Amino acid sequence: IGVVYLIAVASLGVFGVTLGGWASNNKWSFLGGLRAGAQMISYEVFLGLSLMGLFMVYGSTQVSTIVEGQGEHWFGLIPKWGVFTQPLGFVVFFTALMAETKRAPFDAPEGESEIVAGYFVEYSGMRWSSFMLAEYIAIVGVAALITTLFFGGYQVPWLYHWESAPQWLVTLLQFGKFASFTFILCWFQIQIRWTVPKFRFDQTMALGWKKLLPVALLNTVVTAIIIVALA
Repeated sequence: IGVVYLIAVASLGVFGVTLGGWASNNKWSFLGGLRAGAQMISYEVFLGLSLMGLFMVYGSTQVSTIVEGQGEHWFGLIPKWGVFTQPLGFVVFFTALMAETKRAPFDAPEGESEIVAGYFVEYSGMRWSSFMLAEYIAIVGVAALITTLFFGGYQVPWLYHWESAPQWLVTLLQFGKFASFTFILCWFQIQIRWTVPKFRFDQTMALGWKKLLPVALLNTVVTAIIIVALA
């Protein structure tokens, strides 16, 4: 089941924020928990749909098979990374993951301007730190998942030219490539938080259901047509 299992486990996060807001016995916390639950459940739909094209291109939902497929090249030059085979899928997937982690500009569940601080307003000390720690762990997890599915994972482009390279050097290059791309994507998420203004909650939901959903469905249909035409 591969990637489907990862998404299923990640979706359990909705219980933490919803129950955290409800258990506080505070109307602002409760409203923040409801916002978070609605936003996370909605964007999980687009998260799954955005990967349908990727599954069709590489013929599997297994992470290892998808990464191996990205080790090939077009014309011996362009790597078959997911970001090149599924550019629309990448945009939808990245946007949905940003909303799933409730990072700015999708931080309406925290809504400092209208619901004080959202689902964790009644928490302090280590309980508050646990919410924040989970959020920043999610940033690293998102970056690692995007690197794996859309940037070749550990696959280093044009490494086949170095067939005589020692194994320790190959392993070091693969680890360095994965770690560097993960770091760059973490930085990019933080950069977005600094530069993009916050969306209202209705804008966040409208973006998902009115924009991302049609794009994800269109990407799936177009990918299917191209695969059948080239078969």
